[in-house]
Amino acid sequence: MKKQLCLILAVLMLALTFSACSEKPGGEQHAQDPSVPENVQPAADEQDDEAEVFAAKIPAGTDLGGYGFRILVYDGSSSVWHDADFFAEELTGDVLNDAVYRRKLTVEDALNVEIVTCPESAYCYTPMYTSVQSGDDAYDAGFVGLQDSFSLAEKKMIYDLNQIDDLELSAPWWDQNCVTQLSVNHRNYQITGDISILYRKSIRVLYYNKALGTNYQLESPYAMVDEKTWTVDRLTALCSAVSEDLDGNGVYDDKDRYGLVYSGDTARIAFIASGVSYATKDENDLPVLTFYSEKTVSVWDKYADLLLNPQISANCSKNPWEYEKMFLADQGLFCCMELHHVEGLREMDHDFGILPLPLFDEAQDDYHVMVNFGPAAACLIPVTNLELSRTAWVLDSLGAEGKNTLTPAYYDSYLKGKTTRDEESRASLEIIFNSVLYDVGACFDWGDITHLPRELLDSESRDIASVYQKKEKLVMKAMERSIKSFTEETP
Repeated sequence: MKKQLCLILAVLMLALTFSACSEKPGGEQHAQDPSVPENVQPAADEQDDEAEVFAAKIPAGTDLGGYGFRILVYDGSSSVWHDADFFAEELTGDVLNDAVYRRKLTVEDALNVEIVTCPESAYCYTPMYTSVQSGDDAYDAGFVGLQDSFSLAEKKMIYDLNQIDDLELSAPWWDQNCVTQLSVNHRNYQITGDISILYRKSIRVLYYNKALGTNYQLESPYAMVDEKTWTVDRLTALCSAVSEDLDGNGVYDDKDRYGLVYSGDTARIAFIASGVSYATKDENDLPVLTFYSEKTVSVWDKYADLLLNPQISANCSKNPWEYEKMFLADQGLFCCMELHHVEGLREMDHDFGILPLPLFDEAQDDYHVMVNFGPAAACLIPVTNLELSRTAWVLDSLGAEGKNTLTPAYYDSYLKGKTTRDEESRASLEIIFNSVLYDVGACFDWGDITHLPRELLDSESRDIASVYQKKEKLVMKAMERSIKSFTEETP
């Protein structure tokens, strides 16, 4: 009864908000909500009565008897990588919080189930491993960092989701790029989608200081993005145009202005953005190491001109400097950071924009956007869970309702309204979210291959061939072990 009352209250508050935003004085114009910036569209679930409503295929009359469905999630020990998908105790007026709250209440009421969060730190690998190893059945499902989820899969601690008949793996609330690109031997052990926004927050983008672009009379990078002329060469040219020794001491340090301020992780994402895959898959859906090639050498040659030039860009991981603070202080035309940083940039005096990392050259087919394969959380099911139909119904319901409420709140109202400040960035976000891919080699990370670009940066080396040759044997052996594990019969 308490849950039903809470749900009714939530719906009423939403209805009141909708009514207030949709009244038309004089029968012509919508009243402007002073809490919403001008020209910002309301969330999708508030602006279109005809919007499609998604629903999981749950057997009629399903009643889970108030079962406490235990989900392993990131705790609050990190200021960044904490759960953003389930922790909402009440309606607060915050768009994202209220969407999380409504989603949870709706699913609980529909299935007569209680969503119980089990917060743990460190991308949740250790608690999931320990639980399965000891057989204590601590969790019904969990969210674990992508790379760690592959480690659990190799140890046969989580289910191949294709074997769970009631799970609608092809449903629109599951990211089908994740399904196709992260399968191995036609098995899927982890999944992303509308059930969560945490993995989206890990997408690395370029933030752009629009005021500096105007002051230096630079060509608009947005036009380049639209025309698909946004390349590494064009990025480097823009960066070169603004770098300046502001204090005149003859040394480029944290008091000066750069074209690009970035962390070491930028390089490993840059390869993927340029069309280099750490691994692809063969006709048997098995991974093939494809990182090193002539294209890879060419990509590094271009990026080395940018990233290793201390008068154009600042490697804030090596120095170490705080790249977000430098960007806020107009010391960087561009800053390569993840999407979660957008909240911290709300205090920026000048307008900023959001762009995808550039194409390698104009011959590249499209933009390539990769989640951060370490902390990006994927949903998985431990083999200690023997109630798979119940689990599938809960997860599909959370995913479907997430597509109805959670994703629109994050995307349309939160990213495109609350934090970004221009129509051009909203168009860029469309491109970014539609270009997300999953590199199976990066997620396995055999022999720490994804750390190779960071090693090149830290040693300021252009000799990618030598660095790769030192790793190749170790990488190949690790990949062979993975393939063996994924081609063995599952328990």
